[in-house]
Amino acid sequence: MIFWCDNCSVPIIDNHKCPSCKKQIKEIAKDVRPVFFEEKVLVSLLLEEEIVDKSVWATKRNTYIVNGQKYKLNYNKIKDKKWDLNNIRQKLKKRISETDKKMNDYKCKFIRNNSERFDYIETEAKKYIMKVTNEYKSKNYIPVISFSGGKDSTVISHLVRNALSKQKIIHVFGDTTLEFPYTYKYIKKFMKKNTLTPFFEQASDENFMDLCSVFGPPSRLERWCCTIFKTNPIGQSISTFPGNKKALTFMGIRKWESRERSEYERTQKKSKISRQISSFPILNWKDSDVWLYILSKDVLFNKAYKLGFTRVGCWLCPNNSVWSEFLTRLYMPEKYEEWRSLLIKFAKKAGKPDYQVYVDEGYWKARRGDKGIDTQLKEVDAKECTINDNAKSYTLNRKIKKDFIELIKPFGEVNSQVDGRKFEWKVKSDKTEFKITGILNTKLIKVIPDKVENISTFHKRFLCQLRKYENCIYCSACENTCSSSAINTKNKKYTIDNRKCINCKDCIANFYNGCLKFEALK
Repeated sequence: MIFWCDNCSVPIIDNHKCPSCKKQIKEIAKDVRPVFFEEKVLVSLLLEEEIVDKSVWATKRNTYIVNGQKYKLNYNKIKDKKWDLNNIRQKLKKRISETDKKMNDYKCKFIRNNSERFDYIETEAKKYIMKVTNEYKSKNYIPVISFSGGKDSTVISHLVRNALSKQKIIHVFGDTTLEFPYTYKYIKKFMKKNTLTPFFEQASDENFMDLCSVFGPPSRLERWCCTIFKTNPIGQSISTFPGNKKALTFMGIRKWESRERSEYERTQKKSKISRQISSFPILNWKDSDVWLYILSKDVLFNKAYKLGFTRVGCWLCPNNSVWSEFLTRLYMPEKYEEWRSLLIKFAKKAGKPDYQVYVDEGYWKARRGDKGIDTQLKEVDAKECTINDNAKSYTLNRKIKKDFIELIKPFGEVNSQVDGRKFEWKVKSDKTEFKITGILNTKLIKVIPDKVENISTFHKRFLCQLRKYENCIYCSACENTCSSSAINTKNKKYTIDNRKCINCKDCIANFYNGCLKFEALK
């Protein structure tokens, strides 16, 4: 809980008494963040009240604490498209040369009055970092920082390097290509300041706007973009580590960010990236703790926070707040209009009669399914086969070619026999034996199991691979599920190295119906 000292005019974290004044203080919020000069000027314009020289802190739902008094910005006022944003930009530009005369004083008081809190959270986090690093060191894991350019990963980077007394810790930046312009500038500054720190930058080969026509715009329910544009690039970086090294990846994830994350364990062995264990040193920290660390250690951070953005990730994320969208309109108008145009086009295709309301009121953030999408899912027709009780025939929409062999390699070693166009592929592993028959360049195949543990599971998994063959867009999602790095989707080809494949079938079971595209659209 956050308390407020009227005498010092700063927030105090989880302490009923001011350490400086020794007086009882009032409870004011569950969490707060500092408001910097640029945001103070903007809020002064919106509130029509000068607050620049005051102690200003923000809490949830557009509420500002100004010298201990709460001010609430009106959501409807912020969403109003009638705002003269050019006028606001001009007023901001005129005042940008001013200085926040009292900010440093409030900053020093905040640090001093929360010094015990700082000592506790720093010491506890460092102990955890050293413990988990030592635990996995002997298991071929090396420490890695997942660095996004946001405040949380900035703190993680500083904490881990100091806890391990080592600057040469690999940092991986998964460039979504949708980062704030300020993030790219911050990354360059970080790299220039930390020359001893190895820094990997990896981006997806895919184009986000193009994929929106395949998957539809990402929503809070359909976040396909995270896998393709965030997880996959990071996984590809980790897969290049020499000596089959695995990653103990430190991340800035915190419980306070969402209901889903509130249930996370501090160390997670299960990850979207197979060669990674995820570690969350600041899992229990509040926003105020993160800022206490940054301000106490005088750590360089992303300028987007000074403008008022509370989250620094993808600028068009469906999880962004109304306030963040307003700031995007204000500071990145060209990008905002490009994204809005795409959403309007999508809404029209989806048959929304009130398409502008659908977009501007944020209803698109709750969308599901494939309405308004050009590319439709291709389903496979399955029928019982008379060859034996367990056999099935499958009719595809796509002609079967030799490249389908790649998708049956997870089931076992493949022995291929081809006579002209007629083929018979025999597949064998310790627990599975079956054969596939058909004619190349036709759409019908027959699958005849000879030995399987569970016939129902076998056919479900085989059907998953058929769906993948029909619908694959080579998004690389399967690559990161493979613990032996056997899968490759480069150059629009899906290949599996049978020398590496261990037949675990994780690449099949990881996604609903076997494929990220099906998972997002079904």
